[in-house]
Amino acid sequence: MQKNKNKHSELLSYLIVGILTTIVSYGVYCLLTLFFLDPYNKFELQIANVVSWICAVTFAYFTNRKYVFKSEEKNMFKEGSKFYLSRILTLLLDMATMFIMVSLLHVNDKLSKLVSQVLVTIGNYIISKFWVFTKKEKHRIKILPIICKTGLILLCSTIIGTFLLIVSYLLPTNRMLMNAKSAATTFENEGMYRSLIPEYNNTQLDNYTDALIINEAIFESNDNVINKSMYVYRNVKTDPVYDVIHTIKNDNSEFAKGEYSRYWHGNLVFIKPLLLLFNYSQIRVLNIFIQTAMLAVIIYLMIKNNLLYNILDLVVSLFLIFPFVIGMSLQFSSVYYILLISTIIMMKYNEKLKNKYVYLFLIIGILTSYFDLLTFPILGLGMALLFNFLLNRKETLKENVIDIIKYSLFWGIGYFGMWCAKLVVGSILCQDNFFDLAIKAAKYRSSSATLGRASAIIKNIKVYLNKSYFVIMLPVVCYHIIHIIKNRRKITKSMLINCIPYVIICMIPLAWYFVMAEHSEMHFWFTNKSLVVSIFGFLLLLNSLHDFKSNKH
Repeated sequence: MQKNKNKHSELLSYLIVGILTTIVSYGVYCLLTLFFLDPYNKFELQIANVVSWICAVTFAYFTNRKYVFKSEEKNMFKEGSKFYLSRILTLLLDMATMFIMVSLLHVNDKLSKLVSQVLVTIGNYIISKFWVFTKKEKHRIKILPIICKTGLILLCSTIIGTFLLIVSYLLPTNRMLMNAKSAATTFENEGMYRSLIPEYNNTQLDNYTDALIINEAIFESNDNVINKSMYVYRNVKTDPVYDVIHTIKNDNSEFAKGEYSRYWHGNLVFIKPLLLLFNYSQIRVLNIFIQTAMLAVIIYLMIKNNLLYNILDLVVSLFLIFPFVIGMSLQFSSVYYILLISTIIMMKYNEKLKNKYVYLFLIIGILTSYFDLLTFPILGLGMALLFNFLLNRKETLKENVIDIIKYSLFWGIGYFGMWCAKLVVGSILCQDNFFDLAIKAAKYRSSSATLGRASAIIKNIKVYLNKSYFVIMLPVVCYHIIHIIKNRRKITKSMLINCIPYVIICMIPLAWYFVMAEHSEMHFWFTNKSLVVSIFGFLLLLNSLHDFKSNKH
């Protein structure tokens, strides 16, 4: 009771001090911008921001020390240094918020400052509570190192990603243009959306986007390399297939210069060098071979990790999304490669990754955002969660659910953080607002589907309501059910509870369809591939009910 009372007292004191600190910060900022500095000058805006931050942090240190956390630390220099160092993180958050809201989105600077201060106040409490004014070492939660490493990984990824993209645009395009000629012939023969097996939507190729990617790779202009890599230009007249065919043929069509700046287009880092060496058909063959070889490695590693009885579940699940189709499409391959590589890493280095899985999921999210053009990004997250659960199942339901939430959160930070990083980098390097179009596109893609959000889910599920799929799935499901019935007396309540994490992971694609309803309904013929997570998860759930070795704790 006393502990809760002290906790509430601490929160109340922090709230009061936080309000006073905000008044100091906001007051100094307003004073400077009203009488001395111009807030609509980007440089002077940040000067006002930094000065108000210094004043607020100085005030906050002494008041937090005395009235909130009641610190008894005698070395005030050491404690104060930690306090100021920790506030640098929230300063960066403050500066980023002000830059995005005022300089890019043109929101009123006074209102933007209030929004920024709310975020900063929350961050300050967490850091002060668990790092600066910690009284007992054993109670210290190492949250700050995680925050720092997460920020550092995002920052390094942004720098490396920008550098690689710029370097790829320094490659000569003449040779690429020659090798791209086979693509023109292929697109002429196949059209935009050829189905390799008629009436099977998930065997449909996305030549529309592949043509767009080839067009971007071979595009040449007098623009500087930074603008080319950030705006990602291409020739535009009608549709991407027509545009790339006539670009390759070098006819006299009058093209406009299109741009696609809201994504990183990191796939060009590989596609441009590949087009120097291979034509489009050869790239397809290599794609299929490499992806098949990587799947073979995964099966080998599953055997080594005592997951022999899960191999059939994986193979059947992946077969239903036709890996052959994925290999024939540049558009589809990015997320699939991330899935394959991350799975190999997890099974090969599981012991070394035990306490570092949050960073692996962060990197999976970053890579997905960097390479993918919004196909089925949730596939990489869902499959990684399932393999992590197979390899590192915890003792209790609570621990397993926390892991799912934690890893999903870090994937989301990586995915959306890297996406925002592109918009920030593009805006800074090109002195333009990359946020407007990106935000409009995001709102449109997440808007409700034509017949409601549920219709997007139904449309994706319907792809698999097919007789042949039932025939393929039936033997596997029957195998599991027969073994469950044979061992029905051994099934316990705890085993059923242990199935709940599988159910949660199975629901992730459906949640994605609900949020990204417009996109999932319009592009159901490829977004349905995310459902491999649900299919694989369901088969693993059935397997777990009769695989008693994996259920013993």
